[in-house]
Amino acid sequence: MNALLLAVTLAAVSPSPAAKANFDRGEKALEGQQYDTAIGAYKDALTATPGWAPALNGMGSALFRQGKRDEAIAQFKAATEADPSLKLAWFNLGFATRKTQDFKTAAAAYEQYTRLDPTDPDGFYGLGECYRQLGEAPKAIAAYEEYLKKEKRPTEQKWVDKAKEFITTLRAATGGQAQASNTPPPAKQPDAQPQPAAQPQPAAQPQPAAQPIPAAARAAPPMATSSWPRRNTAKPRSPTPTRCTPTPRTSRPASSSATPTRCSATTPRPSTSGTRSPS
Repeated sequence: MNALLLAVTLAAVSPSPAAKANFDRGEKALEGQQYDTAIGAYKDALTATPGWAPALNGMGSALFRQGKRDEAIAQFKAATEADPSLKLAWFNLGFATRKTQDFKTAAAAYEQYTRLDPTDPDGFYGLGECYRQLGEAPKAIAAYEEYLKKEKRPTEQKWVDKAKEFITTLRAATGGQAQASNTPPPAKQPDAQPQPAAQPQPAAQPQPAAQPIPAAARAAPPMATSSWPRRNTAKPRSPTPTRCTPTPRTSRPASSSATPTRCSATTPRPSTSGTRSPS
């Protein structure tokens, strides 16, 4: 795999001066949120040097910020194919596909990104998010734990707490399942003992003839035997529903200390060699 990656990297195209100039113009427009201008500049760069990965990645960033996620993903994929060593394109592909809930593709992209840049904690957080959504708890826990080892930025305490919370929840869920599967079945009840044969009942004895009731007794009123019905007036309580409102992050330069938010941003990061897209 490494040999193949090296071979493809060596075969990656080098930009012409015209392509580089248009690329720089696109980066400046992207930074100024002039997305149509940026897209036009990246197209000019690709016309001058077809298949140039940074320009493809830049095009994807501009399209993503316009809300054209499918088109952006296609550009990010093209960038990774044109230059598999361009880690920024893998990161952007992971972010964009995670935003479209294609968690399998996103996980694969984050895996490649973390191999290319194992020092960046953001890739491991994104990887943990993908595996958590895929229901692969052990892999999610491992990715979150790797994130916690590498995250040293005080500005990221919110996401450190989130990662710890997810780890606790995932461990409790998997532990509960294991405990449930190890619970022994209830003991078998012993078979019912045979009952003794019924004894024959003696023949009924003849009753004496009924005596006549005196007139005074017949005229007496009956005894009062009233009984009050009982009621259960307790009202059952209705359960209270719980809600879960998930949230990702915005763009920042990879070389900068500022860090994107992971669960609320919808914009990718710029595409130069020193910057990257969504987190």
